[in-house]
Amino acid sequence: MLKGFNDLRIIYHRQGKLEEAAKCINQVLKINIKLLGENNLSVVLLYRKLAQIYKAQGNSKKAAEYAKKARSIKLKL
Repeated sequence: MLKGFNDLRIIYHRQGKLEEAAKCINQVLKINIKLLGENNLSVVLLYRKLAQIYKAQGNSKKAAEYAKKARSIKLKL
């Protein structure tokens, strides 16, 4: 299931459908956090992907928020 969401995210991203890509990432993020907890590398990578998407959309505030979350978790690992 996670691979399916990730594959879909890649397709949406390549098509420029960044909002749809972000939705896929959020689904994978929820599942990862539920299964593994927030403090794991997968969550760090997903937060970074969200930061990249929001930056590409011109939403620097939200991009910075997700980048900060990723850094914070990475420091705990």
